[in-house]
Amino acid sequence: MKQVELSAFIHRGQNCIKIQFPFDTELQGIVKNIKGRTWSATQGCWYLPHQKNSINEIQAHFRNKAHIKYRDFEKEPFVNPVTIIKNPPDNPIPMVFMMGEISQHNRSLLEKLKKWMLDRRYSIATIDPYMDGLELFSRWNLNTPFEKVKAEDVMRFNNDYIFKKGLFAGHQNDFIRAMELLIKVCGIEISLKLNNDRK
Repeated sequence: MKQVELSAFIHRGQNCIKIQFPFDTELQGIVKNIKGRTWSATQGCWYLPHQKNSINEIQAHFRNKAHIKYRDFEKEPFVNPVTIIKNPPDNPIPMVFMMGEISQHNRSLLEKLKKWMLDRRYSIATIDPYMDGLELFSRWNLNTPFEKVKAEDVMRFNNDYIFKKGLFAGHQNDFIRAMELLIKVCGIEISLKLNNDRK
């Protein structure tokens, strides 16, 4: 039977599910019928936001058409904290709810930073990863107001999330530069004395 692999990942600060398989026209047709699915050119795969019934819906579409393999769902797949609920009878993996959205207060500061960058003609290729990293940090840090964030929180995010996830150095560099800009533009007093040369 054909194989489809589902894996958990973070995309633009949102908990998502990758849907991957070797090119197959039949499977392509099936995945296009899944509500909310999107093609990601950067990831090179289909994905959709992880919501309460996402796994069940994917299973229903591929039932009797492909065997589904699951990767990373039991290895702290999403930003903490997550809530594990009892598996439905036909679901062999834990279901994971999306974490709450970024707080309105922190989002307003990110919007201020984004406008500042747009006004100075920063490219979207720079703005998007900066916004993604800061939003992810805010949610990971339980939406602590940016004004109350400590340097230790930033260091912990680098060590406990970026490095433990095995993300390349560019993620850390983007995040640190984004934090430095946020501090400058929004007048936040955080002293960042971090070693961002770690590979």
